[in-house]
Amino acid sequence: MCWRFEASACFRGTRGQATVETALLIPALLLGLVIAAQPGIVLFDRVVMEAAAAEGCRALETASAADEGEVVEYVQRRLGAVPAVSAFHEGLWDVEVQGAGQSGQCVSVHISHGYRPLPLVGQGMGLLGLVDGNGLVRQEVFREMSVHDEWALESEFGLSCESWIDRWEEKA
Repeated sequence: MCWRFEASACFRGTRGQATVETALLIPALLLGLVIAAQPGIVLFDRVVMEAAAAEGCRALETASAADEGEVVEYVQRRLGAVPAVSAFHEGLWDVEVQGAGQSGQCVSVHISHGYRPLPLVGQGMGLLGLVDGNGLVRQEVFREMSVHDEWALESEFGLSCESWIDRWEEKA
């Protein structure tokens, strides 16, 4: 006696349907993953660059004009947190600092770099004109900070250290 499996009438002709659906679904999922990964990469770069620029401004507030090179090196070390992968960063970091040791009220740090977008995203960015001739997208961060806090400037004692010391001794 031989047992033979026969599909019911409603399932005839559906053999291999899951394979075809999977073959269509996997590329769509991978494309979605690539498209979702690019904004995460750009956001990570931006966060590291913003933090490095803010720390560079804090370092410039107390640095002399001769120390600007050291502040640039410090900012570049902080930017080392970005992986040396072309999707994150390619080429050299452009770091410009201004205001160290000057009598002005502001210090600033400007950081820019280029990254190569992921393959399919890069083609879309190229169509939108966001990619330069080398296939890189430029990303820039500019941070400016006041050397003196507004509350200190507006107070009755101003920036005079002697006035603040005298006021402290009065309270003590």
